Amino acid sequence: MALRDLKVKTTVVLGGTRLPIGEIVKMGRGAIIKLDESVDSPSLLHVNGAPLASGTIEVDGDRISLRIVDVLAKAR
Repeated sequence: MALRDLKVKTTVVLGGTRLPIGEIVKMGRGAIIKLDESVDSPSLLHVNGAPLASGTIEVDGDRISLRIVDVLAKAR
């Protein structure tokens, strides 16, 4: 298997927030969680749990994508 064929876990992080567990338990379908980022804030691409790049979210029909804007110099 070539290195290019390896599959890695990728995650796009839109933002986060802190909530009391009591609020989370009460949430149901349709609940909205406000994140600590604005619409224009960059999202992070994590590979195997480590941040690798940042980018902007794009929507095309019913698909959502991350456009890579910057590759981080060093994984944190």
